[in-house]
Amino acid sequence: MNLAAWRTTSPLLTDLDDESFAFLEDISEEVQYPPDRVIFRVNTPADRFFMVAEGTVALRMAGPTRPAVTIQTVRSGGVLGLSWQMPPHLWQWTAQSIDATTLAMFDAETVRQRFRTSPELELALMRVLASEALKRLQNVRLQLLDVYGDDRT
Repeated sequence: MNLAAWRTTSPLLTDLDDESFAFLEDISEEVQYPPDRVIFRVNTPADRFFMVAEGTVALRMAGPTRPAVTIQTVRSGGVLGLSWQMPPHLWQWTAQSIDATTLAMFDAETVRQRFRTSPELELALMRVLASEALKRLQNVRLQLLDVYGDDRT
């Protein structure tokens, strides 16, 4: 998949050196999802990650007695999938396309293997993953404030 259009705008790609960018571009695969399609489910193997090329994806979480809550909406250029890098490599959310969506998909094992010879790639991607994880944590905190906003304990 040609990723050049997102090189300067996607957090996943902006800080990569030319070699790392070329590697990710070479292994990327374009995948498309129609509206309302599950891309991955919570507690299933996180063996890939994505950059949203077009469309919108909702990251959702559901409880046993509650309907799914959207924690974050990921749009064009956004990073989708953080769990591939941290054991036990299971998705922490369910991702679902909101509208017709095109993703650049990356195989997690291939990238982890590349880390052995490219610490620059690993450092750049870990910075992105940490930043995105912090945003998701903040979104969960905001959801909790909304749920408990009436000061009940």
